[in-house]
Amino acid sequence: MNFKKLLYYGDNIRILWPTLMILVLIIIGEMLVVDPIGIVLEKVGLVDGSGPVEHEWPSALHDVLKRSIRSILVLLSVAFTIKLLMGHSHRFMGITFERNWIRHLGLGIFLGFIIQIIPLLIMLSFGWYSVEGWLWEFKLLNVLMPAILYSTIFSLETAIIEESIFRGFLMNAFTERYNIRTGLVVSSIVFGLLHFSGFSNDFPWWLSLSSATLAGFVFGQAYLLYDNIWVPLGIHFAIHFAARTLGTVGVSPDEATLLVTKVEGPVMLVVTKSGGASILELVGYISVFVILLFLKKNQHGLGVGE
Repeated sequence: MNFKKLLYYGDNIRILWPTLMILVLIIIGEMLVVDPIGIVLEKVGLVDGSGPVEHEWPSALHDVLKRSIRSILVLLSVAFTIKLLMGHSHRFMGITFERNWIRHLGLGIFLGFIIQIIPLLIMLSFGWYSVEGWLWEFKLLNVLMPAILYSTIFSLETAIIEESIFRGFLMNAFTERYNIRTGLVVSSIVFGLLHFSGFSNDFPWWLSLSSATLAGFVFGQAYLLYDNIWVPLGIHFAIHFAARTLGTVGVSPDEATLLVTKVEGPVMLVVTKSGGASILELVGYISVFVILLFLKKNQHGLGVGE
């Protein structure tokens, strides 16, 4: 057996091996670092993982610390693998700290809120979205800060992990091996498959799959248009943060971060908790995609290269 052909395709290492290495490092980090730290913090009485994580400081801190450590470990796992097996620095992932990176991150956060606000306004006009009150009208005011902290770290963890893996590694790896179009399509499809919510709820499976794939495409397009990870990371963060704070999915007092809301209407249209985007959310994604193209049309044309 030619072991070089098993590991390499020409002069490039096969994408399977860095993928497996990243998964192994993440699992090891979870078992040997994240979980033990959580247990130790509980044993010494600094945090408490038994209460509602959104509304109590000890429980919120417990979850925030674990999510923060997990985000760092995943980021380091991807960067280490890319360096060791592919010979690239963290810049390969689109992590650059040039003078515009903060502006790009801010742009992404703004666009992420747009994705949630557009369906919110449509639902509001049809009477499908209603605000029942502020969180502190149902809970004590002191639950607000742990709720906001938890929501921020939860949203940031999701954005960091998924953008570093799907755009920072997977899309760039396939782009380097083949071309930009292949990298964008493959990373979007894999993103959609891993966000598939299954067949066990009322939300159509095909919409869950196709909408998550479209979301991955928008994240990937944002990366390509600005040639860094900051814009898609900001969009990804803001989508989750806005959903929890504005209650676009409809949240009870036990789930709320800021607004306690009710969302009703046709399941395919209104924003859901299913793992996929509703049709109204897709309107938000498509709108942001058009905005991105408009903002960068003079620099990248359609933003999809060969």
